[in-house]
Amino acid sequence: MVKISFIIVTYNSHLLITDCLYSIYTNADLPEDKFEIIIVDNSNSEGHQNLINTLAEFQKNNLHIIHNPANNGYGAGNNIGVKHSKGKLIAIMNPDVRILTTIMQKTIVFFQNHQHTGVLSYKQLGGNNLTFYSRPEHKIPLFDGINTKFRNRNNKFHNTKDFLSGAFFFADKNKFLEIGLFDEKIFMYNEESDIAKRFLAKDYSLHLDPSEQYLHLIEERPFSEKAFKEELLSLKYYIQKYNLNENTIVKKYQNEF
Repeated sequence: MVKISFIIVTYNSHLLITDCLYSIYTNADLPEDKFEIIIVDNSNSEGHQNLINTLAEFQKNNLHIIHNPANNGYGAGNNIGVKHSKGKLIAIMNPDVRILTTIMQKTIVFFQNHQHTGVLSYKQLGGNNLTFYSRPEHKIPLFDGINTKFRNRNNKFHNTKDFLSGAFFFADKNKFLEIGLFDEKIFMYNEESDIAKRFLAKDYSLHLDPSEQYLHLIEERPFSEKAFKEELLSLKYYIQKYNLNENTIVKKYQNEF
């Protein structure tokens, strides 16, 4: 019986995926029939072939690869993986994330002992070591960046006002299905805020455990104008979806954009 399903959405990520998989298998404290890895590849045919060639060294029965050439976004790719998963718990994981410790058993026990938890994350190293951020409606004008760094440094996660990084988190699959998974109208960015709001609306909590850490190679990403535009579009959609005051939120972002 599979207990944890790792979902990794890739897009021309064959140079990152090998070390990602090694980090899972090296730090696994469950037998290989108790966890699975599902890679949903949003690359075109050439990119997918590069991925297949790269993964040829992995002869694992619990490694599954799904080609999704449509590339309808990060959330849509993850939804495909979740729907194919067999685990009671799912781990949403970026290909540039590296697991550093044995956390599978610990994660299972945590969810067993905290029945109202929807999402669990551990502390992120990389990307200024930011594991959580304020949701758009709870940002502090002008000073949110400083406040976020301070609270992350001191592990002051606020369950009802913050969201956990989408780079790597665990979720109760049934609860995730209950809230509707990722909103596929969001191509990329702000999906974590949206997920957090929907979990909280069902009275499920978000939890940060800073006693364990993972590595996110976010510094290696170059600036992308396309990604920046996608972030603005997703923010606008988020504001409209929850009927928030656009002028107020834009002012909160004025020191960041």
